[in-house]
Amino acid sequence: MKNRTASYIFLILAAWSAGYFAALETASPSLLSFSFIWLLFAVIFLVLFLNTRRKDAEQRFVLSGRAKPGTKRAIAAAVAVLCFTAGINLFFICTPAVSDGKEQAGYIIVLGGGITHEGILSPGSKKRVQKAAEYMKSHPQVKAVVSGGKGRFVPWPESFALASELEQYGIPPERILQEDKALDTIQNFSYSASVIARDAGCSIKEALSSPVIVVTSDFHLARSERIARREGYTAVYGIAADTPRLFILNSYAREILSYIKLNMRILLTGKPAALM
Repeated sequence: MKNRTASYIFLILAAWSAGYFAALETASPSLLSFSFIWLLFAVIFLVLFLNTRRKDAEQRFVLSGRAKPGTKRAIAAAVAVLCFTAGINLFFICTPAVSDGKEQAGYIIVLGGGITHEGILSPGSKKRVQKAAEYMKSHPQVKAVVSGGKGRFVPWPESFALASELEQYGIPPERILQEDKALDTIQNFSYSASVIARDAGCSIKEALSSPVIVVTSDFHLARSERIARREGYTAVYGIAADTPRLFILNSYAREILSYIKLNMRILLTGKPAALM
């Protein structure tokens, strides 16, 4: 009876994971995307379903109830550690420093969130641009640095797509600066500092000391701010763009892994480090 119940649960989870993957790829198709992890989960749950349906009890999967007590305790301990680690990182992800709109910033940095192989901005990136445009319209002295380079399988840099979208909201081109080399968040900030310094006619050190607004998705904001401060930005304020509902689970799951990776990188290498 327990095996039958478990098999139904695994089958439901397999179907849900496959359906979620299909929905993500339909909404925003992207090669080598994190969304493929849900397809992997679908395969794993399908294998578990098939194993629990086997007649030979000795060949059933370890979670079917035939595992040795020591093995069960080890699995339970590993799951507990993973859940605790994910929970701690999720807490920091959900508590970024948010702008109140009163900062005297001269620049906002708009981080790219991916484009499709046709060069179309992802739904999350469009939300970021919308937030940036709203802020720029109420702060006419601000210029935007749209940051994002050209990855594989895409026709042009993210910065080009971000700038084009921003212009659609009525922001004039002279208020938009393109940073078209960065391939990750660390590079977003290091290259953007150079763009700001060049435009303002100041040193990179002075650019890092000036207030700057970071515009990115809500799940990505805390890690972005941490990276910026590690690189030497002394006055970083965030504006969070909402994540489309369909992408919330996928985005936060990926961000937890990215935040853990960042913590391990800082611990083991001390990087990212101050630019100046």
